[in-house]
Amino acid sequence: MRLSDFLLDRAIVEIRYPPALLHWDRAGRLWSTMKGKWPELRLHQAQPSQTIFTLASPRREAVVELEQARIIEFKTDKALPSFIEAVYDFFDVVLVTLEIDTIERIGFRQIFLHKTQDASTAAGLVADTGVLRLPPGSPFGITGKLLGPEYVVRWEGDTLGVRAALKAETRTLDYNPPPSTPELDAFRRETHGVVCDVDLFTTQPITVDQLNVREWLQQAALTVHRDAESLLGGWR
Repeated sequence: MRLSDFLLDRAIVEIRYPPALLHWDRAGRLWSTMKGKWPELRLHQAQPSQTIFTLASPRREAVVELEQARIIEFKTDKALPSFIEAVYDFFDVVLVTLEIDTIERIGFRQIFLHKTQDASTAAGLVADTGVLRLPPGSPFGITGKLLGPEYVVRWEGDTLGVRAALKAETRTLDYNPPPSTPELDAFRRETHGVVCDVDLFTTQPITVDQLNVREWLQQAALTVHRDAESLLGGWR
């Protein structure tokens, strides 16, 4: 497998900061500013410690809490240009409105998905990468199919860390319509595939004036795309 065989299923950027108590007073101002940038934003949840807004197209969710803020885009583009610009705008408003001057952690997580016909095929693709050393024969006296193999590794340095995972996964969606809508049928939908999940993050606090969010995200994206190939090739 190559990373070009995968779709970017989700992109998530999260910042963590010391408790921003101004969130209680300025949530309305913060999201009014956001609505000026993205008029289609819709309120999803509002609590004193957490506010969540969503955007239908692109499929995006933005969350602000007392000690962290994050933005998620689903089914995004691998090149990520529009998402990176949205992240830059989002965090610029959050940091200024809440008067945050220190970021304790910034992380950029990309979750790639390669769909397969069934769970067995997904498991076989993970096994073929060579990242796992599987026992021969019938391990634990079981003769059957390998299902759900998963490999996770984490490194941390002085300034950067990464958590990388490769696994075979089956996602299940169950829908049961309410009795008041008999015209709708219940269904179960399963999606099988290989997931490559890479989260690159800082390991030391950094002041806001030291961090160029746009440049950091662009470099992080390039690093993940370069080194995820090693994960898929079993580090060979």
